[in-house]
Amino acid sequence: MSSEITIESLTIYDVETLKETLMKACVPEAQLILDLAQVEEFDAAGFQLLIATQKELHQLQGSLLLKSASENVIKGMQAIGVESLFEQLAA
Repeated sequence: MSSEITIESLTIYDVETLKETLMKACVPEAQLILDLAQVEEFDAAGFQLLIATQKELHQLQGSLLLKSASENVIKGMQAIGVESLFEQLAA
């Protein structure tokens, strides 16, 4: 099963609501695509949520794909050296 979710912000202020949405999408063998083109704000809490989602999907034999990551997301991931942890799709 493949599903796509568009995210506009990945900060500590958004994590609680986003976590519920993302965890509901984590089902066995799911392919979850996160469209990050609109993300202007991204912090450590947002990154932790991505890692938790990826871990949950991995345990369920699923996958997490990042689509159209915004420049802010890419720069943030590069700054902490984690861009290689996620599979990214072009637009």
